[in-house]
Amino acid sequence: MKKRIIKNAVFTLLGTLCFSLGFSQSNYYKGYVVQLNGDTIKGEVRINPKKQLEQYQKVAFKDEKGLPKNYKPEKIKGYGYDNFSFVSTEHEGEKVFIKLLSSGAINLFDVQFEVLIMNDIKTKTDYLMMKNGNDNLVRIKSGKMKKQLSDVMSDDAELVKQIETNKNLELENMVEVFNKYNVWASAR
Repeated sequence: MKKRIIKNAVFTLLGTLCFSLGFSQSNYYKGYVVQLNGDTIKGEVRINPKKQLEQYQKVAFKDEKGLPKNYKPEKIKGYGYDNFSFVSTEHEGEKVFIKLLSSGAINLFDVQFEVLIMNDIKTKTDYLMMKNGNDNLVRIKSGKMKKQLSDVMSDDAELVKQIETNKNLELENMVEVFNKYNVWASAR
């Protein structure tokens, strides 16, 4: 009787473990890392869809030979996979990866990080912009977003008019505004 109970417990434990591992697996995507000296190494980037925040803190990478290595933002310039690019930079006194959302005359990035709010850890997103030729990242503030975008995109009067009259413009949907501006700027 005891052997049967132990046997059932072992099978239940193994079944649960296999089931858990099946759902917690990370996915590998063809990608690259850019070393500090500018060299690019091709390979595969591991992404855990349940832990999106990790993409901003470190990257698990396998080179073309299959050798795995983890990189933190202070060890590489950036990395990418599929159509996503991450750049290493300093944000609020800490080295992190920021994700490129729109590129061109003005680049738009986002960065995610954890904050403690009322004894609860929450994930927060900051949106940052940088005009080409300038190394300064500017944080886009929700209360001043329309003014910030109007100022930095002032050479496109039609887009500025759209920004100022758009009642639905939020931080999360401004990628479209940056893409419009960058297309306009590249056609000039």
